[in-house]
Amino acid sequence: MSIDAARAEVARLRSEGLGHADAVRRVAAATGLPRRRLYEGSERAEAPEPG
Repeated sequence: MSIDAARAEVARLRSEGLGHADAVRRVAAATGLPRRRLYEGSERAEAPEPG
């Protein structure tokens, strides 16, 4: 599975009500992709740091 397809699967799971971390964990386990790769480019990774 490509990283784009995996991220799309995370988005699909989130649209069904699963939390972001749980969706990433589930997709990473199913695909063997590192969780950090699934977070890269997500809105969570791009959020500004508090300060």
